[in-house]
Amino acid sequence: MRPENMKSSRKVLEINQNCPGTEIAAETAAALAASSIVFRDVDKTYSRNLLHSAKKLFQFANEHRGTYNGECPFYCSYSGYHDELLWGATWLYIATRRPIYLKYIQDESTTAIVSEFSWDLKFAGAQVLLSQLYWEGQKEFQTFQRQADGYICQVFPESPYHQAFITPGGLLHFRDGANAQYVTSTAFLFSVYSDLLARHRMQVTCGDKHFTSVQLMAFAKRQMDYLLGDNPIKRSMMVGFGNNPPLQAHHRGASVPVMAPTEDVNCGMSFVYWYNTNKPNPNELTGAILGGPDKQDRFIDSRTNSSYTEPCTYVNSVAIGVLAKLAK
Repeated sequence: MRPENMKSSRKVLEINQNCPGTEIAAETAAALAASSIVFRDVDKTYSRNLLHSAKKLFQFANEHRGTYNGECPFYCSYSGYHDELLWGATWLYIATRRPIYLKYIQDESTTAIVSEFSWDLKFAGAQVLLSQLYWEGQKEFQTFQRQADGYICQVFPESPYHQAFITPGGLLHFRDGANAQYVTSTAFLFSVYSDLLARHRMQVTCGDKHFTSVQLMAFAKRQMDYLLGDNPIKRSMMVGFGNNPPLQAHHRGASVPVMAPTEDVNCGMSFVYWYNTNKPNPNELTGAILGGPDKQDRFIDSRTNSSYTEPCTYVNSVAIGVLAKLAK
């Protein structure tokens, strides 16, 4: 049922000292600290409020550690909370330059070379941020810079150490089920690291091979071009954009027609009327990038095949960054 007509219970859950959720608190601390930087020169009061809340949330996350699994089986914390703590501390250090966050990063944090950047796994993002500080002169962050290079080496197809699967048509494929999230997050992080490499005149070294900022950005662009229609099936994965875009996004608000707010709809019959039908959605979810093709570049435009047609906030949110750079 569409949100306007839902009768289901939508309880708000809470984390506290007795029911901790380190991932949620540290991730939100990172978001607020990053936002405080954005608003610093436009609205100082708002910026200070954001930063104050970020500090309190990080303190809570660190002092009351516990994995949050309230969204299982949909959003389980597979990676644990150490990546979110590093992510939060990194953004807070960038926003404040306070020794307490530097000390956490240097002495208390856990880090590792990974091959993905996602809603669950933040290590690569923190490593890229700390690489910038390393190249600006803070040599204590050398380990993180090397790990950022390690992330590139595990993903970049021309690297001798690459582990990521590439479809015959050239798309990164990490998992079935909204795989586009890994495509956009990789393209975004590659574009950011490309900027840093160019600014500091550096390259990525993977064994006996060296890769430039231009090569990294070209790879990021190829991934976004694929999603927007430059692919073997010649169709866009963004609703309402490009050639032959998807018509059946796996999304309630898009697939259920507008009706009176007071209308009462039987849950079981809603599947009959609107879910299990091979018809275009009555409402266009314009701009949503859907889950995308499988390992063989096949795409099924059917809302019942959610791995192909599911839209997610964490697909579009990181796409914005790389698309903004490409548009500029």
